Amino acid sequence: MQMRKIFLGITIMTLCSSCKTQHERAIQKNKFEQKANPIADPDLFIGKHKAKAMVLGVFHFDNPGLDSYKPKYAFNILEKKRQEELEILLKQIAEYKPTKILVEWDRIQSDSITNERYLEYFNGTFSIDNKSNEVYQLGFKLAKKLGHKKIYCSDASAEWFGVKLDWDNYDLAAYLKSKGQYDKSTRYDFQAFYELNDSLKNCTNIN
Repeated sequence: MQMRKIFLGITIMTLCSSCKTQHERAIQKNKFEQKANPIADPDLFIGKHKAKAMVLGVFHFDNPGLDSYKPKYAFNILEKKRQEELEILLKQIAEYKPTKILVEWDRIQSDSITNERYLEYFNGTFSIDNKSNEVYQLGFKLAKKLGHKKIYCSDASAEWFGVKLDWDNYDLAAYLKSKGQYDKSTRYDFQAFYELNDSLKNCTNIN
């Protein structure tokens, strides 16, 4: 009986020691993971690191016509009047003193070639005098004005989140009717809305 008590006591001590060792290992592992990746635990990051961001939304200066609405009103950012307006806008944004400038181009496909062109532009060996795209006219010019040696491509994908559809044979009206959303979706004339916005380019300045 005494031997059984001694054996049981040794077993319990061994189990406690094993649990303590496993717990200590878990703590050490957690500390290592946090050191390797300081944002692994949101509580260590959220609210403790603050950054200010300015988001500038503009229409496409050189619209490629890839959207469902096709621009009907001409706009030339390279005109003397528009360039003067653009310079006022750039000065106003520069007062914000951004430390990084992100442009709406795909990071994986465009970042390296964009920065190669930007550095050439920065050094005076690449001209954007005939380039209407807002990445050049806003992004490049603002970055150079601020003395930045790099810009950042960052674009949000607009691809369909789900199965690939046969868009040539996809019947949007039929789909919306099947979901009971057709009347709601046709309540407003979005083509007229886009056309109104399109027309505003020529009756106001860009700053």
